[in-house]
Amino acid sequence: MACGAPFLIAQSLSMSSTFIVHAVIAPVVFALLSTHFFRRHPNATPLHTSLALAAIVIALDAFFVAPVVEHSYAMFRSPIGTWIPFASI
Repeated sequence: MACGAPFLIAQSLSMSSTFIVHAVIAPVVFALLSTHFFRRHPNATPLHTSLALAAIVIALDAFFVAPVVEHSYAMFRSPIGTWIPFASI
């Protein structure tokens, strides 16, 4: 939800600013979530955790943010809007 939040407030920001906020918020939120996950599941590997969290973000962006909030899949053409945050996670 925090990853999609910058797009919900996009009316007050330029699209470039929204992408930058998204690029910063997504990795921070998922760093916190992965820390919490590791404490609850100490046997999980970092690779499995990062793949699961990245899959969640990609699914949220593909099935909620793009079609519902943005009404467009244009965000997937922007490296800073999607691909850099995905890689950062």
